[in-house]
Amino acid sequence: QRLVSILAKQRLPSPMERAEAGRLLARLGDPRFKQENCGLPDDPDWGFVGVSAGQCRPEDDEPLVDVGRFWIGKWPVTNAQYQLFVADNGYLDSRWWGEASRAGLWDEKGFHAESPEEEVITEKMALPEPYGLPNHPAVGVSWYEAMAYTAWLTDRLRQDARTPPELANLLASGWGMRLPTGNEWVRAARGDTDREFP
Repeated sequence: QRLVSILAKQRLPSPMERAEAGRLLARLGDPRFKQENCGLPDDPDWGFVGVSAGQCRPEDDEPLVDVGRFWIGKWPVTNAQYQLFVADNGYLDSRWWGEASRAGLWDEKGFHAESPEEEVITEKMALPEPYGLPNHPAVGVSWYEAMAYTAWLTDRLRQDARTPPELANLLASGWGMRLPTGNEWVRAARGDTDREFP
């Protein structure tokens, strides 16, 4: 609990110290990603932040484009969060694999990573430390795997009575979890500014 508190209050001055504290916490058992709330953090907005509608410039020499209101995760999806999808037979449930199915990468056997001839993938690629630690970002997944995870998460949050009211209302009105678009990434990073970043 002390490590959780130290990390939450950002009491470690250097990024190297924070990274080492995070790795140690993962080895001890990071309590922040609980199964009962789909692994989302125990904070009032469950780790999401609203981004207001506005404009962004996708590339420095391109015109401004309109971007609607959206929510984005404060942090990357962790291995612990993604593992909940795997443990819930996410790789074997066709409901989550619409994009893969349309691309010919899903059949009754499951998800085929690159072509229908490839063997079926049934879990996230195993990676060594620190990349495979539970509280580290989930890497080594394809776009199709990430989209399946977001479809699963949308369904789970719609069913969960503990989903925060504002998020529950958005989900009930047809909103869902997905990967952000390129323009949404820019809007989230830059907000209303239109300056170049070095």
